[in-house]
Amino acid sequence: MSDPNSNPATWPRRGVMITGTDTGVGKTLVAGALAGALRGRGVGVGVMKPIATGAPRVGGVLVSEDARFLQAAAGTADADELVCPFRFTAPAAPATAAEAEGKEIPILEILERFEELCTRHELVLVEGAGGLAVPIQGKYLFADLTLDLELPLLVVARAGLGTINHTLLTLHYAKSHGLEVLGVVINGYPDTPDLAERTAPDVIERVSGVPILGRLPLLEGADVNDNALAAAVSAMEQSGVPNRLLEHLAALTSE
Repeated sequence: MSDPNSNPATWPRRGVMITGTDTGVGKTLVAGALAGALRGRGVGVGVMKPIATGAPRVGGVLVSEDARFLQAAAGTADADELVCPFRFTAPAAPATAAEAEGKEIPILEILERFEELCTRHELVLVEGAGGLAVPIQGKYLFADLTLDLELPLLVVARAGLGTINHTLLTLHYAKSHGLEVLGVVINGYPDTPDLAERTAPDVIERVSGVPILGRLPLLEGADVNDNALAAAVSAMEQSGVPNRLLEHLAALTSE
């Protein structure tokens, strides 16, 4: 296995796509906490949320609160047009939100913005919207974008009852589309798990063959203006996820 502390610029993958088994599983919080933890290790990490829906209008401009959280976590100051080039007001799938405004989302522009970010950072964390099967334009899904970006996946999953099915379906879908999966992060793992919560991670790992990179306490309510970001980064550090992620990324160089 390659040295996990090797220069990210030498890795065959310039970033990671962070997806979830469903909406609301904590992708943004996990991505932000991971960005902060990698930053603390000296990795020049950039962030991208290509498409945001349900974006509020602030000062006449649509703003992605998720993208701003990721920026704060990574400590970057890239322009909004690079980090989150497409923002829509409707809280719906990107294709639906764009159609409601009479617009289309040009995929090529997303790829170009990502390439620009790659020239500025060693490693770029890209957060999807919803899950892999969410449509961006027509039949073009986030799974297709992940392929076009040539990124491996980090899957964020819930801890509770039902997560085995949701997670295995996501992993199967990813593999069937030729996507590399680095691992799964369980978000919202309680201090005193019940039987389902305690056993689900091992079942997912055994059935799918995909490693569980870590179990995080519930990361929620993080805001760039309070101490929740620091708490999220601390929880990420304690989970061991950053080291395992770097090990898996570095291992790709030897394949």
